[in-house]
Amino acid sequence: MKNIYLLTVMLVTALTTQSVQAADLKVGYVNTKTISQKLPQSKTIIKNIQNEFAEKFEVLQKLDGDIKALQIKGQKEGPTMASSSLTALKREMDQKISQLKLQDANLKEDIQRRQKEEFLKLNVRIGQAIEAVAKRDNYDLLLYKSSILYVNSNISDVSEDVVKLMTDPKAN
Repeated sequence: MKNIYLLTVMLVTALTTQSVQAADLKVGYVNTKTISQKLPQSKTIIKNIQNEFAEKFEVLQKLDGDIKALQIKGQKEGPTMASSSLTALKREMDQKISQLKLQDANLKEDIQRRQKEEFLKLNVRIGQAIEAVAKRDNYDLLLYKSSILYVNSNISDVSEDVVKLMTDPKAN
């Protein structure tokens, strides 16, 4: 009986101590998706990558134009063309279509690779900004919103603070 009483006292003391400690804990969360969408750096990355691959995109557009020109030629002149000329035209068109598909796939792959590289760099900077906000505002714990099932309204979303820090020219 004495052991049960002692165990109960210890359990109540432990729970009370944890409640007091939890009350002193400053907790917040961040939504990195929202942060990334609101940052002008994200738009700059996309614009820079578009500029980087503009020449390759123009090549694809020219190739697409060539294919359309061959199709029009086939529609207009096809009925009067010799069989061998029509076959050569179809082969040329098929070759250009294959070339377009291959170059298009390669371009998409290159763009995705570059976007991944640049957004990884941005994510490192976002992580550093999150840490800076946490230290500046004395947070004990910051969580990613994507890993939280429920958030009480008294838990702070510091995403806007991170965006402000990253867009402040004095902080960069």
